[in-house]
Amino acid sequence: MTNNMYRQGTVQELKNDYVIIANRTRGINREGSASKIQDFVRICLKYHPVNIADLNQSSILQDDIDIQELIPNIGDGGDITAVFWKH
Repeated sequence: MTNNMYRQGTVQELKNDYVIIANRTRGINREGSASKIQDFVRICLKYHPVNIADLNQSSILQDDIDIQELIPNIGDGGDITAVFWKH
């Protein structure tokens, strides 16, 4: 179930969802993390997520935003969640 990504459906419809989360640890790797997290998003996009979000900004599914506009606005400390669906 992908409740943090606003996906809705029956258990049967969501049972093949899987979530990958990239976040940083305050005081350890927050500073300078923006470019690495932006790269993580670009890698995720190659595999066609059904949803992806910067938890500090918004979700492409819920908020209907252009992911290419979201990426450059990911700053240090961005927390990204990507949902994929296993076919």
